Amino acid sequence: MQPLSSDSMNTLLRSNGRMVLAALLVSAAACSDKSTEPAPNPNPQLSITFSDDQPFERDTVQATARVSNGNGGNEPPQALTWLVNDTTRAVIDAQGRLILRAPGAVQITARSGALQTTRTLTTQRLSVQKVTFTVAVVQLVQGDLSQMAVRLEGRGGRELPGREIAYTVDNPAVAQVDAAGRLRAVAPGITTVRASSEGATGTARVEVMPVGAAHELSRVDGTRVPILVQADSVEWDGVREYHEVWLEAGQFKVTSGTQAKYEIELNYVEYDIRQVDGRRQMIVRTRQREYDRGRVQYDTQGALRMTSDIVFPLDHTATSNAEGITVRYRIAGTNDILTLFYRPKL
Repeated sequence: MQPLSSDSMNTLLRSNGRMVLAALLVSAAACSDKSTEPAPNPNPQLSITFSDDQPFERDTVQATARVSNGNGGNEPPQALTWLVNDTTRAVIDAQGRLILRAPGAVQITARSGALQTTRTLTTQRLSVQKVTFTVAVVQLVQGDLSQMAVRLEGRGGRELPGREIAYTVDNPAVAQVDAAGRLRAVAPGITTVRASSEGATGTARVEVMPVGAAHELSRVDGTRVPILVQADSVEWDGVREYHEVWLEAGQFKVTSGTQAKYEIELNYVEYDIRQVDGRRQMIVRTRQREYDRGRVQYDTQGALRMTSDIVFPLDHTATSNAEGITVRYRIAGTNDILTLFYRPKL
């Protein structure tokens, strides 16, 4: 082999130099590309946030868990589970919905894979701000016993069951109430029952009627009596007449004793309608009475549940207010209801 001339040697060196420089540039570019890729998160963090950081007892709060990715962003946690340290104060479901049962501090723990974090949430106690009787006017017959129902409310109208309630009556000669809220009608008259809790007080009017006190029918389905219920041409003693049937009166009575009883009465009159000298005349043809009686039970709201002793099955309901008693009267053999309003008989 012949040795390379000086010109050939220089050419080879220049060629090799360009190859080395190109390799260095490629290597630098590769290093530059790698440096733009995000580095893996060396220390991910799990955190908890609450939809309300100052909740009250009986509130529902949403707990949310997040995993920080080390680049200023968050990632959804994987296989997330929730725990609380005291289930008498709070419970939490798989979606992080937290129901606060009682005031005090509770620790909420979130777990996601190898990550775990705990945060304390303090529930504030609600104080009673409003006391309301579910029935504003209670009408009883002498000797009756009725359970009073009361609603306690705190901030924002939150209902507060289980709080202590003290009951009193302004006039014990008319009605008496025990520590459990059972009201007994002692003698005819009107008084006020009071319920107090944590400084708040509510009242209800108590009306005690004598045994056998009657109420007179005032309105039927909102219309004052007497009201026309039927009109038609009929044959009477072989003569064609035009008749009208009017509901003119009625009464409602409740009597007490070992078993409270009710009586409902509706009085109808059938008239022959004539025109005499241009004037309308009403001649009585018949009088009819619709009557029912049976047993009475009082529900927790103070309403009457009445079951017939004459027709089975037949039941009615009644509620009272300051003006009188409204009876939802079911017509025997149908599903039709008449709304009958009775006023106290003077």
